[in-house]
Amino acid sequence: MKVNRKILPFTAIVGQDLLKQALILNAINQDLMGVIIKGQRGTAKSMAVRAMAELLPEEEFSLECPYGCSPEPGWPHCDICQGVLDEGRKLKTERRKLSVVTLPLSATEDKIVGSINIEKALKGKTDVFEPGLLAKANRGIIYIDEINLLDDNLVDILLDSAAMGVNIVEREGISIAHPSRFILVGTMNPEEGELRPQLTDRLGLYVDVKGIEDLDKRVEIIDVMEEFDADNQTYHDKFENDRKMLVDKINLAKSILNEVKLQKDLKQLIAKICVDFGIDGHRADILMSRCSKTIAAFDGRKYVERPDVEMAAKFIIPHRVRRDPFDEEEPIEQKLQQTVREQNQKDSDDGEQREENSEENPGQGQDEEQDRNNNNPENPQEKKDNDINFNKPPAGSGNQEEPGKGDNSGSGSQQPENRDNGSEANFMMSPGIEIKRDRKVKTGRGRRARTLSTHSGKYIKSRKPKSDTTDIAIDATIRSSVAVKGKIDVDTQDFREKVREKKKAVTTVFVVDASGSMGVGKRMEFARGALLSMLRDSYQKRDKVGFVIFKDNKANILLKPTSSINNAYRKMKNIPTGGRTPLSNGLLSGLKAMMDEMIKDKNCIPVIVLVSDGRANVSKNGGGIKKEIITVSREIKKRNINLVVIDADDARMKLGYIDDIVRSGEGIYFHLNQLIGRDFRKSVGIFTEERSK
Repeated sequence: MKVNRKILPFTAIVGQDLLKQALILNAINQDLMGVIIKGQRGTAKSMAVRAMAELLPEEEFSLECPYGCSPEPGWPHCDICQGVLDEGRKLKTERRKLSVVTLPLSATEDKIVGSINIEKALKGKTDVFEPGLLAKANRGIIYIDEINLLDDNLVDILLDSAAMGVNIVEREGISIAHPSRFILVGTMNPEEGELRPQLTDRLGLYVDVKGIEDLDKRVEIIDVMEEFDADNQTYHDKFENDRKMLVDKINLAKSILNEVKLQKDLKQLIAKICVDFGIDGHRADILMSRCSKTIAAFDGRKYVERPDVEMAAKFIIPHRVRRDPFDEEEPIEQKLQQTVREQNQKDSDDGEQREENSEENPGQGQDEEQDRNNNNPENPQEKKDNDINFNKPPAGSGNQEEPGKGDNSGSGSQQPENRDNGSEANFMMSPGIEIKRDRKVKTGRGRRARTLSTHSGKYIKSRKPKSDTTDIAIDATIRSSVAVKGKIDVDTQDFREKVREKKKAVTTVFVVDASGSMGVGKRMEFARGALLSMLRDSYQKRDKVGFVIFKDNKANILLKPTSSINNAYRKMKNIPTGGRTPLSNGLLSGLKAMMDEMIKDKNCIPVIVLVSDGRANVSKNGGGIKKEIITVSREIKKRNINLVVIDADDARMKLGYIDDIVRSGEGIYFHLNQLIGRDFRKSVGIFTEERSK
């Protein structure tokens, strides 16, 4: 069914200027490597990306090419188109708009890169490759909503193809390559988890989208959506002229982009910004240079100015600054202005020095000025014809401030300050938790538990497919054909699919004792350090985490399982202690939180981590405390939930129920002392007694 409904025009979107500018810059220059858009729900992220499709121009495509090749000789071509060109023939063409391809989170590797029809290949046919989304999106846009939830191996595939401009598919000895140049746009909600730092560096631009707080703007948004919903076709036509003007401006910027010049002093400013912010590698320098030129081209200039560099830094720097996983992102404006002021002062001092030298050698300055004029000619007729500002850069190439004014706190050349998120974590170790592999095939991402999978991971065995599949086990398929027919004559009944093994994240619910006994000595301080170490480990393994605390007469689910480790850290860092110990209630609440997650996610690998001294003194139903605790622990085992117990009791005589929980739930036991480094134990002088097994 085809629904003829227009989307909200790009130029009708209220506010979100940085978001719109980032998308426009990528439409002008594909070498900016896409954009990652971070923001909470309902901030027009997806709407802006989909509306961007109307800004993309129509271009010539090879008519008979399945990969969207350009007919122009300078572009990379697939084997089909290259063969036509090698024969001296021209490619048949058609003119159509560039496409926006949405990549669903459920997509498999074969759907993205393409698949090889094994049945055709075994029968000797040539048309064995079935193109995927990368072929469909060539020269267009790939949009991924909630990119932070996409499997890591799929993100790696996308980034590699975007960097090389080629998609290479290798299956069972067959290798196929085709052009794959696209703009990668990803949106994400930080509450659902962060993107790996290695991946954020590969995405060129970054925008942090906030909800609009201005009341007039919010009212305007309501009016826009009411008018659009009433008659979206009429409303769309209302902005047609604005769209055409913006498209013309984008096309003009693309035509002059290669002529935009970046002066040496601005290159030095770019390098200084990257050094001052402690950016690893050189990708940020290169991207900031490209982005600055693109901003100038969009403004109709052939020369970059200093504000262009400052704006480019706001897109390039924030997601590349080294920081602790639990640190909040901080605005870069203050430090960026400090860096610019220092560079301005340096340029000013260098200028004064050149003037002094020119007074001593009068002819030298004239020769240098003449060289600059020869290298940067200005064509008045060209300016008149194109009606754009092909001006020379103004003196200083930007807004220079008087030295000494503004915020001078700190040096711009210093490395970013490394903040300590709790000294108790410095010497804590995360317990080595091993999750046993079950026999179920699971999907998902992560780096902790081994699980069976299809389409990705290490090939370990084969099986008869339960549904249509492209992940064919050639060896097992041939054996099946020979066993039944006595020769190689493969049909669909002989197919065997690969069963693979890969690592997957787990879902961990921390059940933390916050009763008064945990406040004795430094129990809670050390327990918090152990939790922080485990959170860091969960961040690296891409786990989901939840939090339950119990004290007084009840247990509270502070955080349902989420991929946002930052949310978990905020819940964990300030846990007040006091009151009695309803241990059975805490375990039951942790079990409930985990069961809810297991219902929502059938692929969930569940882990409950109990942190307690085990000294329960509150019954849930007024019955026996020990009986309640054993019953809940057995239920955890019955539900196939992995149980980890961290004992915080430092007394020589154990008065709690830790042994009963470990035995009944068949849990893994750690004493808090095992997680504290020798240096910390020596400095504090407690928790030195190892518990006998």
